[in-house]
Amino acid sequence: MDIESMYRNYHDDVYAFVLSLTQSVSLAEDMTSETFLKAIQSIDSFDGK
Repeated sequence: MDIESMYRNYHDDVYAFVLSLTQSVSLAEDMTSETFLKAIQSIDSFDGK
């Protein structure tokens, strides 16, 4: 799966989960962005498990 597909497929779920934890739209947006940034930065070490 490429990065764009991963983002499209999981963004809404990640955002909704973080929003449910934080109850803050701005914090949820920031944390969702950080989540995908970290995923992109470590994609080369992901072995699929």
